[in-house]
Amino acid sequence: YSLVAAAREARQYMTEGGAIITMSYLGAERVLEGYNVMGVAKAALEAFEISGIKTNLPFLLEVLDDAEFCRGNYTTQFVENRKKMNK
Repeated sequence: YSLVAAAREARQYMTEGGAIITMSYLGAERVLEGYNVMGVAKAALEAFEISGIKTNLPFLLEVLDDAEFCRGNYTTQFVENRKKMNK
């Protein structure tokens, strides 16, 4: 899932120019059926090793484990509602 690796492979097909953009969740859902962008995001977060400061990584991992969130069923109130549920 490396953009750099994908760009290198695509270069041979882009003889007349072109552009490469990063894949967003919505783009992945519409363009590449079955592309597990949430799994990629979770793997990236799990690979982080940060020490000495408090982070929100546990919360972000919890969000990516939320089935409704991963299906796209959320609003701008998602975080606030999540806080209320965890009290």
